[in-house]
Amino acid sequence: MKNGGKIVAAVLVVLVIFGSIKVKQYYDDRYVGSDYYTRVPADQSTDPEPLYDDSGKEVDTGKEYALVSYNEKGEKRVLEFSYRTEDSSKLLQPVQYVKVSASKQIVVGQEVVKESDVPESVLKYLK
Repeated sequence: MKNGGKIVAAVLVVLVIFGSIKVKQYYDDRYVGSDYYTRVPADQSTDPEPLYDDSGKEVDTGKEYALVSYNEKGEKRVLEFSYRTEDSSKLLQPVQYVKVSASKQIVVGQEVVKESDVPESVLKYLK
């Protein structure tokens, strides 16, 4: 019986280690972001619009964005996110630069930045 207990304990240890690795991998893929930069198009509307959930039900007012963005290596991604507000002054304004933190799965956050805060290696793609 002692050998059987050791085998069960070893299997449990392996399962705990494997589970921990998978949880960390999920967390990193979902919540750890890399910085991307974008510039709001000059013709971007600043009028709030209805926002809808996945089933098509209206849930709020604001603006959905799908902006071409670049990281410091020049890698391109289209990042999608939304602002929820009825106040158009709180929406992204045309030609603003935006720093977007994006994981492999979602946009983690975004903030408006000055042109001087955008890396030179990225500016050439945004102008």
